[in-house]
Amino acid sequence: MSTDRALTPTQDLVMEVLAARARLGETEWSFATRNLGAITALSKVGLVTWRSHVIAGHVYVALTETGRAEYLGSTYVPPILERIEALRRPCDTFTRGSCRDDHSGRHPGARFKADAYCDPCELARAIDGTPR
Repeated sequence: MSTDRALTPTQDLVMEVLAARARLGETEWSFATRNLGAITALSKVGLVTWRSHVIAGHVYVALTETGRAEYLGSTYVPPILERIEALRRPCDTFTRGSCRDDHSGRHPGARFKADAYCDPCELARAIDGTPR
């Protein structure tokens, strides 16, 4: 997702790389100092922050909240966090009382807890008694 800002090709590439890395869970990424002019310009408009790298000739660069909002959207949630949230919710069929699988023996009134829950996280909470 690009922004309407007038960026140079190098600045746009830096932003696209950071956005792609953010989608994979990286909070910062390493760039060669030959790109420092573009990185500094992005920093001045509030899209990125940067710091020295332990490797000579490189810097770490990270998106700011403004940069994340412009390149990822303000409502972006990484896929892994979406998956974790989905695992936290009970499965719809179980909450409606129709989670029945005759092949595996799973149903709400099953003798063993493992057979009474569709969602592994719900099972874990039922076993250790932790609230949702």
